[in-house]
Amino acid sequence: MNPNGVSTVGPPINGTPGVDTLTGTNLGEVISGFGSNDTINAGGGDDTLIGGAGNDTLNGEDGDDLFTFDLTFGPDEDPRLDTINGGAGTDTVRVIGSNQGFEITTYDLAGGLPITSIEGLELSGNLGLIGTVAQVNAFSTIVTPNLRITDNALLDPTGRFEVTQLSLANGGARANLSGPNVFVLNIVSGDGDDNIIGPDGAIANPNPNQTDIEVGIDVRFGNDTVVAGNIRTRIISQGGNNHFTGSAFADSFLLFGDGDNTLIGGGGNDTIRVFGNGRLNISGGEGDDTVEVTVIGADDIISGGAGIDRLTFDTGSGFDNFDLTGVAISGDFEIIASLGQGNVILSVAQLQAIQRVELRFLQLADGGAITLTAAPIQLRLSTQGNQVDLGAVTTSVVVFGNRGNDTIISGSNFDQLIGDNGDDRLFGNGGDGQPVWR
Repeated sequence: MNPNGVSTVGPPINGTPGVDTLTGTNLGEVISGFGSNDTINAGGGDDTLIGGAGNDTLNGEDGDDLFTFDLTFGPDEDPRLDTINGGAGTDTVRVIGSNQGFEITTYDLAGGLPITSIEGLELSGNLGLIGTVAQVNAFSTIVTPNLRITDNALLDPTGRFEVTQLSLANGGARANLSGPNVFVLNIVSGDGDDNIIGPDGAIANPNPNQTDIEVGIDVRFGNDTVVAGNIRTRIISQGGNNHFTGSAFADSFLLFGDGDNTLIGGGGNDTIRVFGNGRLNISGGEGDDTVEVTVIGADDIISGGAGIDRLTFDTGSGFDNFDLTGVAISGDFEIIASLGQGNVILSVAQLQAIQRVELRFLQLADGGAITLTAAPIQLRLSTQGNQVDLGAVTTSVVVFGNRGNDTIISGSNFDQLIGDNGDDRLFGNGGDGQPVWR
């Protein structure tokens, strides 16, 4: 109805299995050609044109028209068989693909579709598009399960842009997906130095069961810069010297290779995993973050930020020493843990800033006092003398003193306290601790 109460929709117009020429009116109609090589001239109004099988000529003419092709009826419905002219108005080609199988049918925007004056493309099922940024930008609406960009111009959608899998080009891709009508679920770049601003949405109209949706960004090789949008995001890097910034939500980061990485987790309870040997500058930001690294070097800077944060690193299967006294581990890590059999060396100041120690083997680098609520399997003191209070520890601990004058208070379980040299004081704390003087 228009504002005067007059209907703007006309009755459907149907052709025959033979060759038809169908002409619409100034009303909005559904015009179906069915089989054979038909010609449809829709006229005015917002029409829906369905050519059907055959090599059809479809003219939308005036109005905002919709051209529909359903490939589930067979390959004869392919729009590449027809000639399509939207005419005036904002016109859309909609192609419905099958959800069966894994083979993707891709339409090339460089002439693979016989379209003129079409402003929108909507694809579904196992279909996709391929083209340059300029070819994509020629449309005000792009909706497709798969989109592959073939050049490195800036992809900055300003219209409706809904893509399930976005593949960017090799050689250094650039994408700003922060627009209000942009929804991208997965982004994969090629080799090269990429610069990507992620989307604020992953799926335009999620169903009620889709409550924990995240955007995935895989930047492969190169020196990449990625800024997550206003949505939970998963960032994966295969290598290079990278700079990543998370969202205000619970993001996950998975970094491979030996490049130098700067990572800012942002808000939310983030999970950061680094499998490589490059220099790290990590700030978890707000939230209860988990940082897992395979190697920590003297040049690394690792900060948990606000929240209850956990740092875990791998000391390997050997009994090697891992001296972390030169590593800038911020005092805002509340929990520090290790995997493997290596002996971790920390300063008293580093330990005093940590609420809970879950290391397997720990050695103090200098003198001073510490109080532990959780303790390693084995604790070795420094040569300068230490005061160690394990009174709140409920697991068994073996403590080795050194040449300094040590004071050791055991926990409530079966502890072994070995003073070694120096004037030492050992206290069993009323539990099953067994001070042993050596």
